[in-house]
Amino acid sequence: MSKVAAYLQGHIAGEVTSRIDIRKKYASSSSVLHKTPELVIAPRTTNDVRKIARFAWQLAEKGHKLGITPRGAGTDPTGGSVTDGILLNTRPYLTKVYEYDQKQQLLRVQPGVTVESINAALGLHQSRLAITAVPPHATVGGSIGFGEASTLGRKSWIDRLEVVLDNGDVIQTGVISKREFNKRRGMQGREGDIYRGVDTVLENHADLIARLQDAESADRSGYPGICNVEGKNGDIDLTPLFLGSQGTLGIITEMIVRAEYAPEEHAAAAIMFKTGEDARDAIDEIDQLRPTTMEYIDGRFVAEAIKQGNSYKWLEKLEEDVIQDSTLVVVTFDVFKGKKRAQLINKLSKMLDSMDCIYTTNNEEDIDALSNVLEYSVIPTSHADGGAPVIMPGFYVPVERFEEFMRELTRLENQLNVDLPLHGQMVAELYTVMPTFDLTKTADKQRLFKVLDALAALVASLGGVVIARGSEGRLLSRFVRSEWSDEYEKMMDDIREVFDPHGILNPGVKQKVELKDLVGELRGDNIIYP
Repeated sequence: MSKVAAYLQGHIAGEVTSRIDIRKKYASSSSVLHKTPELVIAPRTTNDVRKIARFAWQLAEKGHKLGITPRGAGTDPTGGSVTDGILLNTRPYLTKVYEYDQKQQLLRVQPGVTVESINAALGLHQSRLAITAVPPHATVGGSIGFGEASTLGRKSWIDRLEVVLDNGDVIQTGVISKREFNKRRGMQGREGDIYRGVDTVLENHADLIARLQDAESADRSGYPGICNVEGKNGDIDLTPLFLGSQGTLGIITEMIVRAEYAPEEHAAAAIMFKTGEDARDAIDEIDQLRPTTMEYIDGRFVAEAIKQGNSYKWLEKLEEDVIQDSTLVVVTFDVFKGKKRAQLINKLSKMLDSMDCIYTTNNEEDIDALSNVLEYSVIPTSHADGGAPVIMPGFYVPVERFEEFMRELTRLENQLNVDLPLHGQMVAELYTVMPTFDLTKTADKQRLFKVLDALAALVASLGGVVIARGSEGRLLSRFVRSEWSDEYEKMMDDIREVFDPHGILNPGVKQKVELKDLVGELRGDNIIYP
């Protein structure tokens, strides 16, 4: 592979390496999966990405497939940013912020810039990106690829994209008229192929798309953006297809994204309830105050953080076993006026007086200290014999079935002999569980898949959705595909075929994956963060 590296290095401005130490560094990410790339390339320009894609396309035409996987900060928990082919590292050079239109709140950036750095800059204009990325050091390109949803309701936070196709051609996405769409369908080359292919998908699966639009499903697996490609007046926009595509339809090299106004300060409160049931009873009442976020945190996360030496002054009077069995709820309100913030906190305090909560605080420092409480479980600082990786980034359970879900989750804990502490965003109705595994042990690797199987089955049995946030990647593809109808699976595969007929765009991601292959790709260490 060194000859290939030397060839590519001679044709691009960026850096190409086949050194084993660097390749091993990028073999892992925030996922439990592990794959060592053949090459690690840090492109400097869109033209670099074009040349790399063109090279892989030409190899594929000759029968030699070398996949290309874009990677930002490596925060994708589903294995979408690891590969045994070419890894495109956007973090070193594709980090430019070109311009910000404050009036329209549109920002033009490259994919390698992080969400937290953009938000720090936008804070000068009392604005922020219209998403909540987890973790905040995720890149903008990675957030689009993973499928982070907008906080602006139905309106997407992505305005338009520059995308390098599988053969190295570049397209610009955005809303185009029906007349312009017909014109592009008649074009020669890959762009014409793409528009003709998308038109065929829209026509062949029109009934299914119409049903999905009516159902307004929470399911984000596959390419659900196909439902938003065609507007009511016949205009076309390919942008929705790329949200959550994980680099399988093209390589995003530039984007225009939306910001939203944000207050400089928040009204917030942290509330500790004796049990999860007490917390859930209270949540319905708290929700009447229309909080911006309402975070549900199992007390076992807090207990683990304290065990590792963290101090939360407002909890010092509580015994460890009380914290272990409790549930923490953190509520925030986006409010611009200080007087309104004070009124909201006052209303919340009066409401809590009648509830079975054991401690509350609205001290800003107390609440800020809780921001990293989950990380002490993900990768404990006091030992290296286990960690709690995010294995299912955001599932949905209907609110009317949530109590039943919690009862069944407790049953699963006893059945599988593993703790399944719950973390959730109650306003968005997105949840995850974070069991602790020691991935150096075969028994724990087997237990991980048992947990995934059982949890996916439980969510589906209650009318929920396994992928309500993000995308399925490698790790969860087999679980979501087992719930797809044949018709939906055919449409998803047809979309993939339109954009990637040679199978070189992040192969293995969002595709059929055998369990034995996943077992072979499980990492053998507990260092979860890249």
